[in-house]
Amino acid sequence: MNTPEEAIALHQKSINDRNLEDYIKTVIFPFTYQNFNGTAITVETPDQY
Repeated sequence: MNTPEEAIALHQKSINDRNLEDYIKTVIFPFTYQNFNGTAITVETPDQY
């Protein structure tokens, strides 16, 4: 990944492909996301996924 655009493209592709290994390469930890019911969840390490 050399540019922000390449990072975004890899991130989106990994989600669409359901490729967890490639997805984790695009995440910076700790990572916080909001789940389906609005609760914020922080993932500290790739192993927590």
